[in-house]
Formats: sequence, structure tokens, C-alpha cells
Amino acid sequence: AFKLIWHNDASVRQELQTVFIQVYFTDGAKEHAKLLSPREIAINLTHVIASCEDVHLTSLEEILGELSAQPSLVGFDFLPLEEWLQALLDLGLHPPTTPLTNDRSVSYLSAGMYAISMLTARTHEKHVDVLVQFVPNLLSAGLGEDVLNKRDLDTIRYTIAAVTKIYKMFQVAVEKKGGATLTASLNPALLQDALISMQKVITWAVFLSNDTVTQAWFSTCEEAIQAIFQLHESPEVVMDRIIHFVHASLFAEPASSVATAEEAEAPAEWTCTQSQLAAFFFILGQTAVNIVVYVEDIAAKVKRRLRENIESGKTVGHEGDKAPTAGAENNISDFEEQMGVAAAMDAEHDQEVHVLIEKELVLSNLLGAFLPLVTYVAANDQRQFSAPVLHDTAVLTLCRFATVSSVACEQSLPLIFTILERQVSNAGLRTTITVALGDLAFRFPNTFEPWTNHLYARLSDDNVDVRYNSLVVITHLVLNDMIKVKGQVSHVAM
Repeated sequence: AFKLIWHNDASVRQELQTVFIQVYFTDGAKEHAKLLSPREIAINLTHVIASCEDVHLTSLEEILGELSAQPSLVGFDFLPLEEWLQALLDLGLHPPTTPLTNDRSVSYLSAGMYAISMLTARTHEKHVDVLVQFVPNLLSAGLGEDVLNKRDLDTIRYTIAAVTKIYKMFQVAVEKKGGATLTASLNPALLQDALISMQKVITWAVFLSNDTVTQAWFSTCEEAIQAIFQLHESPEVVMDRIIHFVHASLFAEPASSVATAEEAEAPAEWTCTQSQLAAFFFILGQTAVNIVVYVEDIAAKVKRRLRENIESGKTVGHEGDKAPTAGAENNISDFEEQMGVAAAMDAEHDQEVHVLIEKELVLSNLLGAFLPLVTYVAANDQRQFSAPVLHDTAVLTLCRFATVSSVACEQSLPLIFTILERQVSNAGLRTTITVALGDLAFRFPNTFEPWTNHLYARLSDDNVDVRYNSLVVITHLVLNDMIKVKGQVSHVAM
């Protein structure tokens, strides 16, 4: 029933929210229903999160997001938001004796953090002060020493997500008030401690020992890297330091004496496992994607600031002037000259950013230094990288590098399509590649155009999931005029 939150009819969505409140927030009475205690509501939410299948969690997140986005709602007016959040936190720290029944080993703390993350996604702006005041308790419970020592990846991931949303919401609220101080304020020291904890989580890559733990770490690492790029003032410096540390830890030479000159010239054997190498590739891929978004965001802000500075100097006569004067004509001429300068500056600025993204981010800098290694592992010509998690991650990282630069995209497309054809028994990887190809086609349509027929060929794939995702990708590309409809689409009707 949760999927009804996506219904086009607003009345259907509203009825679902009403039923959701009645079932999980009240005693369920048809008339004069009473609101449950904060702890009882917290227990209900954690149980529904634990029992939900992954496909339904997105709908649940949308429901709670819709509820929290409303300024007036049962559970916010009759039950203060701070009591609700604290109840979810206390439930995780002091859980009931009866454990949660689920197949994903979800704890009360991780489920509670997930619920908090859902609630903070779109909380109404009037509750920003409440959320900011809640941050110290949130960080203490979700990123404290006990959680980090246990390496509770789910709890850490949801805590990072919630903290990032609160900090971004706080920044937006400050900007809306024109720099005015809110009732609550964020402690810079707390943010610094949280960022240090996030960096620590990323560097756990050097300790990963098996594929299962590595795959669980991927989601938490992704959340941590995104948070660093959104919250840290110099994320590129932080990620540079992390990449250097992980590389030095995984590729250190064996601590043994060398007896002969021949042995000294021989390459040192790697000391990392395939799971650790997969984790390192994942860090590289996530950094590449986030840094291009970061650069484009900064470039847009700089461009906007330059234009504002130019426009702020324009003067076009006085309102009281009844007829154009020589001074007014000069002002108009000056304005036109300023607009010409602005256009020239915009073009120059765009060209500089284009060169930076195309040639610097993943070709000439630290990330580019590892592109040959990523390509070698993804190609796997010698069949020496047998671990699925390593090969799949290498291919995904290669796709992410290609998404950043059209040069890298043009170089990588032949290998990516070759891998796509080879992976006869790995439908999951074919699906991943197909989705990634959609991103490449959207970002670099001219570079991708010669390969369009190969993408259409996925419509006749043996696996239904691959065919479905191919159809979705192609549909989006066609509707956005990125590719043209071709005869292969007839496979959909066959």
C-alpha cells in the first residue's frame, strides 16, 4: 500500500498519509483516537522499517518526507518534533528486550537513525532550530566511539545522511534570512569531529577482509564522501589525503631485505586483497563523480557573482528624465558595453571550466594516475581478478571516470561495450553498465552517438531485468532528445 504515495491523485496520497498516521501514530480508534507516546511511535516506525523490503523503503521515505514537509501535522504540533526525534534515539540506545524481527539484521539504533534520516529530508523550515539543537545528541549516538568501534555501518550511514541534511537545511535557512542568526547555531567543533569520523570510515578500506563486508561498506563510504563534499570547505584536499593514505597502505612493499640486484629490479608484490582493491576503486570512482559536481557548482557560483558585480555597476538615466539626454545615451552605451564584457567573461569562464573538467580531473591529476590500473582490472584479459566484487567495482569506476570527461569517455567506450558483451552470465553487471551508459549518453551525446546501436541491442537481452532497465534508459534518452528512435525498439513489442 505504501506505493500509493506516488499516485497522481493528490487525494489518494492524502488518504494514505491519514491512514498511516492512524495506524502508526495513534491507538487506532475510529473515533477520538489518542496519540501514542513518543516511544510507542518510535517502536512502530522501527518495526515497519525492519519489516519493509528494500523496494518499499523508498515509498516509506517519501511518506515520512511528505509528512515532515507540512508545517502543521499530528506528530509535530501535538507531539513536539524534538520529543519524537529523541524517542527514536533513546529507543536505539535503550532498546526493548524483544529484538527486531527481520532478515537484514537491522537493529533498533540503525532503524531509528534511518527514521530520523527520513524525517529530516524535507522537514518544514520552521523546525530548523529544533533539528540544529538535536545535532549533538545525534552525533554522540550515531558517530560515537561505541558505534565506530563496532563498525555499525548501517547506523553510521544513516547518521551521516541525517547530519548532512540538517547542515544543508541550516545553510539554506541562514541564506533566506539574509545572514541573520537563527535561534540555534551549529557548533563548528562538532562538524569538524563529524568530518574526522567520516574520513575514518572511508579509510576502513584498508581493513576490509571479505566481499560481504566490502559491499556493506560501499553504501556507508558513498554517504561519507558525499557529506565531505557538501560540508567541508576543502573536500578535494581531504580526499587527496585519504587516497594517498589508502594507496600507501594497500600497495606498500613487503618489509624484507633484497639479496640480489635482479630481485631489487623486480616489481614488489601487492599486499592487498581483492576486496581491499575493490574498496580503493570505489573511493576513486565516488571521488571522481563528486568532484565534478563540486567543480561545476563552484563554477556556477563564481559565474553568478561575476555577473552580479558587472550588473551592479550599470546606470541607465534617471526615472524623472522625460527625454533621452546625452548623459542617458552614454549610460545606455556603457550598459551595452558592460553586457558585452559580461558575455565575453562568461565564455572565457566556461572555457576554463571545460578544460579543467575535460583534461585535469580524471586525466592529469591524482585520479588520472590510477585510470590505467582501473582499466587493466576492468578488462581482466588474463582472468586473474576472479572476485566478482572487484571486477564489478572496477567496471563501475571506469564508467564513473568516463562520465567526468569526454576524452575518458571516448577512450573507455570500446572496452565498456566489450565487457557488456562478454558478461553473459552476470546479468547484474550488464544492468549496471546499461544504466551507466545512459549517463554517458546524456552527458556526452555526440561522443556516444556511434555506439547507440549497441545500447539498443540490450532490448533483446536474455535477462528480463536487463531488458527492462535498457527500456527505461532508452525511454529517458529519447524523451530528452539525447538519442533518436531506431528500428531496434521494435524488440519491445516482440
